[in-house]
Amino acid sequence: TGNINTEHIKNHLTERTRLIVPVHYAGHPVDLDYIHKMAKEQNLVIIEDACHAPGAGYNPPTSPLEKGGKGGLLDRGKNGWI
Repeated sequence: TGNINTEHIKNHLTERTRLIVPVHYAGHPVDLDYIHKMAKEQNLVIIEDACHAPGAGYNPPTSPLEKGGKGGLLDRGKNGWI
């Protein structure tokens, strides 16, 4: 899918790691359950990049990615920010 391989994330964490930026690519969401579990264990912040997956759903597949999280930003290109 071109997404981050969640099985390899822990191997790349260091004591300096503070956040993870998973990219939902080509309409395929990353494994958010695993990433959220690991981020909680390691006290990490998650900033999701869903610009390549507008309208994609996750858990259940009909739940839009845009509904999760604590905040969001949508760039409408030359039409401005929303």
